[in-house]
Amino acid sequence: MQDHRDTISAAGRTPVVETTEFNLLRYFSLTCLVLFVVVTTVMCTGFYLVAKRYIRSDAEQRAVAIAEQLTPLAFVGGQPVPLPDSPEYALLDEQLHQMLKASRVFKIKVYGLDGRIVYTTDSRIRLGRADTQNVSLQMALLGEVVSVLQTGKTVWDLDEEEKIAGAIVETYVPARADPSDASLRGVLEIYQDVTTTYGRLSSMIAIIVGVSVVAMGTLFQILYLAVRKADKIIRSQTRAITQAKVEVEGYASELALRVEERTRQLRESLEQQQHDDKMVAMGVLASGIAHELNTPLGTILGSAQLVLDHCSSTLDSAPETRPALVPDRCRQCVEDLEQVESQAKRCKEIIRSLVNFSRKSDRERSWEDLKELIERSLALVQPEARLHAVSVEIMLSDNLPSVLVAGNEIQQVLVNIMGNAIAAMPDGGTLGLSVGRVGQMARIEIRDTGTGIDEEKLHRIFEPFFTTKQVGKGTGLGLSISYRIVKDHGGRISVSSAVGKGSTFVIDLPIDVAKNQGARNTT
Repeated sequence: MQDHRDTISAAGRTPVVETTEFNLLRYFSLTCLVLFVVVTTVMCTGFYLVAKRYIRSDAEQRAVAIAEQLTPLAFVGGQPVPLPDSPEYALLDEQLHQMLKASRVFKIKVYGLDGRIVYTTDSRIRLGRADTQNVSLQMALLGEVVSVLQTGKTVWDLDEEEKIAGAIVETYVPARADPSDASLRGVLEIYQDVTTTYGRLSSMIAIIVGVSVVAMGTLFQILYLAVRKADKIIRSQTRAITQAKVEVEGYASELALRVEERTRQLRESLEQQQHDDKMVAMGVLASGIAHELNTPLGTILGSAQLVLDHCSSTLDSAPETRPALVPDRCRQCVEDLEQVESQAKRCKEIIRSLVNFSRKSDRERSWEDLKELIERSLALVQPEARLHAVSVEIMLSDNLPSVLVAGNEIQQVLVNIMGNAIAAMPDGGTLGLSVGRVGQMARIEIRDTGTGIDEEKLHRIFEPFFTTKQVGKGTGLGLSISYRIVKDHGGRISVSSAVGKGSTFVIDLPIDVAKNQGARNTT
């Protein structure tokens, strides 16, 4: 019942429906008007044609009756009326004029079999003239009665002047001596004035139009009331349907947004789960490697220390008891063994980090004040920051919540990330820390103005043994261990970076007791 166009705004995707309601009353009124005009026109036209036929038929019947009376006078002895000077002609003329006075007939012509006029009541018409172009006369000479209704105007514009001029019926009647006789004597043309009857047609048609108007108007009023009621129902239902359509489209748009958002969350969750699974696998692998390497590495370190002690005791013995070449050789051995011991200890430290990375935290957690935790962590990196000309900016929100954490582990995470930030600013820069609350999470942001991280490497920085530092400057386990510690606490850690502009690490830790308890139980 409506033509409508639906548009969706780009900002909120709210459907805006522009509608043009179907006006039933208007179309009903126009239809009734057209129907009234068509029906009235057909009725009036049909009545006009039937009335004309009736007038012509009625005049024709009278003309035939008159012709039967005039035939014996017009055709004496079967011959046309004699010349005007004869007594028969005068008798015919007298009787015809008397008949004209008492009837609608105002003119009569008599034709012979040759089609010539042998008598007429109109003295202006010349006798003996043949009307060869008169088709009605030719048909009458063949024995057919022919009537023609002649009027200069239609019934719609018949005025007083036309009434004076007259509406006439010309009837051509074959003249026979006896109705049963088939032989013709001639033709009588009888003119009848039907102006009065014809003029009544306009009144009759006006009556028909009036009756039609009343009937159609009454019917229109009855139907109008029913249609108006139906129109109200249709409009009400249409508006309800339109509103429902708007709501459905709004729900569809909202559902599409929710599906899109949920899909994005599922995709991120899947990627996070895949990363977590990879970290678990790396932890298991690192634990196995660490245990396998720990024993032989301990043996190497112990043997190197024994040899180092022996060489050191040789160098410390009395000069008279040691060979001349011993000092130089032992001194070289001591230097080499010291290098072996140093690298072995470094390997032991890497293995310890691997073990710590693969082992879940089992330390007891307690409520820690975030401000104090930040201050303790900053105290450990302040000397290195001053050494590299790095200024520290701190922004702490009011009423910072306490968090249920293993303080040493979270401190390890903060120190590790701040240390990496300082290392990324060898020529100085700014280290920014901000602590606040986002929903049910405590958020710690650590920003630097260092070299930044390539986008291709950014998604790998939490993987074990992956580092952007130079060879020998880092083990690649610091961020992996930090990632594991934050996850064990039920939190999140993420990073954003731009090359040449710096990096930002965001750490979210739960502050809700129930969440912290759940996270603690998982450990």
